[in-house]
Amino acid sequence: MEARADWYARKVAKMPADGIVLAKEAFRLVEQLQAYEAEEVGSDLVHAYGTNLQFEDDEFDLVKVRAARGSKRAFELRDAYFHVPEPATPGSDAPGSDGPGAGAERKDDGWG
Repeated sequence: MEARADWYARKVAKMPADGIVLAKEAFRLVEQLQAYEAEEVGSDLVHAYGTNLQFEDDEFDLVKVRAARGSKRAFELRDAYFHVPEPATPGSDAPGSDGPGAGAERKDDGWG
């Protein structure tokens, strides 16, 4: 259980802080709406905030990387950056998932 909690914490820690706050508020807004009431206003609001996200130097900005490296390479770098190997299943000798990009971290030459 502790290994799984640590795994989720490491995955969330790689997300941009602004994005986490925006997603939380967007979900809260959706929960408060009745049927489709204010749907258009909500989507405009979330879009406006989403297009103004601020990224720290150690956070992955797909739009900037895509402009610098092209779509295919940007998506490969995104997958590598956000990959966090899963912990081994309790009672099993199998190691955690080491899929594509396992353990990849930001390198000065890797993004821009």
